[in-house]
Amino acid sequence: MSGRQWWTRAAVLGVPALVALLLTWPLALWDTLEKRYGGGAWDWVERGSWFATIIPALVLFLVWFRRPGADRSPESPASTIPQLALVPVADLKALISTGPAEAEPARSGERVVNQHTESNRLERALAGDRSAVIMVHGEPGVGKTVLVRDVLRRTGRDEAGAVRRIELTPRSDLSVNRLLEALEGRHVPIRGLHDPLSRLTAVLEDPRAEPLVIWVDNAQWLVDHAQQHLRNMSFEEALSIVAERRPRPVKIVLAFVTVPERRSRQPWPRALVRIAVNHLDPQHFREYLSRLESTGRVRAGDVEHLDLHAVLHGVPRLAELFCSALSLPGNQLTAKALARRLAQRPDHVEAVLAQHIIQSLDATERRVVAGLVSFGIPVSRTLLATLLDGTAPPDAVGAALTSLVDARVVAVGPDRLSGERRYLVPNAEIHKAMDSVPDGTTALLEPAAEILTGLLHESTQQARRVEDLEPHFAALDAWTRAEVWDAAFELIEQLDPALARLRCTELLTPYRAKVAGQLADADEEMRNANDLGWLYLTQGRKAEASEAFDRARAEASRTDRQLEGLSSVYLNLADLHWQDSEFVRSHEHFATALGIAEELELPRGRMAAKAGLADCCRHWGDHAGAIRLGREALSIALDEKDPQAVRYAIRLARWHSELKSPREPAALMAEAVELTRRFEEHRPLLRAQLLDAQADLAADRGDYEQAERLARQAVSKALELYDAATVLQARTTLGWVFLAVGRLDDAAGFLDGAMRLRRDGQALVVLGLNALTAFRLGRRDVARDSFTALRRQSAERRRDDPRDYSAAEFEGLALAGERALRGVPLDAAVEAFGLARKAVPAPAPRLVERLHGMLGLLAPDISAADLEVLRAAAAGNNDHAPR
Repeated sequence: MSGRQWWTRAAVLGVPALVALLLTWPLALWDTLEKRYGGGAWDWVERGSWFATIIPALVLFLVWFRRPGADRSPESPASTIPQLALVPVADLKALISTGPAEAEPARSGERVVNQHTESNRLERALAGDRSAVIMVHGEPGVGKTVLVRDVLRRTGRDEAGAVRRIELTPRSDLSVNRLLEALEGRHVPIRGLHDPLSRLTAVLEDPRAEPLVIWVDNAQWLVDHAQQHLRNMSFEEALSIVAERRPRPVKIVLAFVTVPERRSRQPWPRALVRIAVNHLDPQHFREYLSRLESTGRVRAGDVEHLDLHAVLHGVPRLAELFCSALSLPGNQLTAKALARRLAQRPDHVEAVLAQHIIQSLDATERRVVAGLVSFGIPVSRTLLATLLDGTAPPDAVGAALTSLVDARVVAVGPDRLSGERRYLVPNAEIHKAMDSVPDGTTALLEPAAEILTGLLHESTQQARRVEDLEPHFAALDAWTRAEVWDAAFELIEQLDPALARLRCTELLTPYRAKVAGQLADADEEMRNANDLGWLYLTQGRKAEASEAFDRARAEASRTDRQLEGLSSVYLNLADLHWQDSEFVRSHEHFATALGIAEELELPRGRMAAKAGLADCCRHWGDHAGAIRLGREALSIALDEKDPQAVRYAIRLARWHSELKSPREPAALMAEAVELTRRFEEHRPLLRAQLLDAQADLAADRGDYEQAERLARQAVSKALELYDAATVLQARTTLGWVFLAVGRLDDAAGFLDGAMRLRRDGQALVVLGLNALTAFRLGRRDVARDSFTALRRQSAERRRDDPRDYSAAEFEGLALAGERALRGVPLDAAVEAFGLARKAVPAPAPRLVERLHGMLGLLAPDISAADLEVLRAAAAGNNDHAPR
């Protein structure tokens, strides 16, 4: 019982006592009157006053002190799970609620039992007078949540209302807007700031605002575990902003299993606080077990606490599970015998405990656990009874739930809307064990999947957040675990467009991987393999993407007819090789895709293939060929009313601008603006790309003020949509603009953000501008390293593809930078520019101007004569000999 609860109850008892004391004065007066005038009515007045005082006090005593644990029915939350997210589907509201796959077990102690170091570090980090990001990390079950909760309570922040908790589920996302709502308590837009990151920065600049802690529990659900970085780009940016120690004392506390990396693989800001929560040492583990014993949950008996520490590795969650195993009515082992069994398999303690728990269950309890595991999400007793109908009577199900809740094997919590209890088996090892036992989940998975699927009446397109699709994922989990692959694939196809709209299609990756190779229809198998390859490709898992695309091509060979989807497979293969800077192979696959699309008369296949071939032509300096193919792709897109028409118009405008065409860029951009208005569903993404292109063209015209404004808007919108390519391009534009006007610190900031998104061998211009910015700022070590990296990556690309003239140009720029820094011979840079002009004798004039501008940033550390030679070589003018 907490101190606050004792004071409250003491006050409840003390007030009647004080009233009784005050009543002694009128009672003394009554006594005097009685002696003078006799008893009678005064006797009853006196007796009534005492009854009025004593009886309410006794009632209050019984109510307040017997309140905890009085209700042990299955509806009593003896072991609670976090508040459950709701599904906005009418038929589901009374039956299904969603929650984490593994809930934090209830703790028996009020205070955290741990080394004081972690608590003190967290307390100090929370006490600072500026903003901070605090990442608490450690293995599951070591007590991260309890640690944070305890420190917040001890420092008084929780009671003062200075804490806002965000609890996440396995497929949760955390946007900057949601972070701002937690920060501000409501949705309050800031005038003049149209993007969430700028708004966040402004909010953090007000030192007069109240201190606040935003606690994000189960933050590991935000991590892309294949890449080990946060899925949400804008949220990563937001954490970087908060970690810069802004004036407002806002602390964001996140609980991870492991600290994620940044997308760029660069370190987090130095000001970010990391607190590792480790296993309990023997002394604190002994204290923790003593608290469990004091609650009556376990009697360690003849087992020394120190021995249990060695067996359970000092992990509180294992101690809780140990208690659950001993407290079940069907348990036949003493604490010592169970500890001895665990000691025989020290690396699998949790699995052994889960197996022992299942063995200790009676038939009905095991059936109840199997039913809950089959559903996989918190469900009502009604839905559980529906699944177990005919195999377990309702009364027996209720009794089993009571026993399982008491033993903490099953967690229970209220639905936010209906108030009906929802039940869940929170431990993942029990789930695994139930899947493997003969009378476990095997026979229940398919019926559970059918029940869940039958409740999904509303379209996935009505989902506004990923959490709204949790029932669909629960059904998909059940179908895949039941190995009913056709039903699983059908549900995957239903979820795909909704997740594409929410920019979260990567959530389907494990499901498509499970379905792969299991479908009877070759067309479906090929489509699934192709989509799986695309998912791998978007996550940077190129080897797995290549295998999936190869499997898709193999599936196509299983039929006599050439499948329509095969064109899409080759288009994706072309993108794969493009990302690896293998432009020749990319061109080959685009050509193959075009041949298939023309043979099968597939307009959209022809459109995408021609657009890809146009990109290849532009990459090799053939602007005429690029514009011709781009026009053909645009024409098909307009005929098909395809939103890609906006992107094709933008590309053509850029290419004409590179040629310094007088009218075409403006006309094509006007067409792109008009097309964007037509495609309402795709407008946000198209708008971001349109803003980026407008910024680029404004910079070409020398209108740097407009270019900055448009590029900032493009970055903001693209971050919200996770459009990394547009973010990279717009930040590059901003870096170039700020370099051109001499705002070097601003240039460094945006180019640093662009560097976090580029990959080796790609976006060489970002690496070049970053090197030039460091050079102009006098950071010669950084500039030298950047020029060296630029030279190496450019040379590798040029060797792989001699037609890659831009790689040769950037190699020349890198060598020119090295000459300015440490006197590298001028001949090397001139030779590199000569290779570029050999590949493309007449480059686009705007590109030559940009290259000349970058070379000019090396002055005055490079002589005017050398600069003239370099510019001449870059333009293909051989009248100047190198010095």
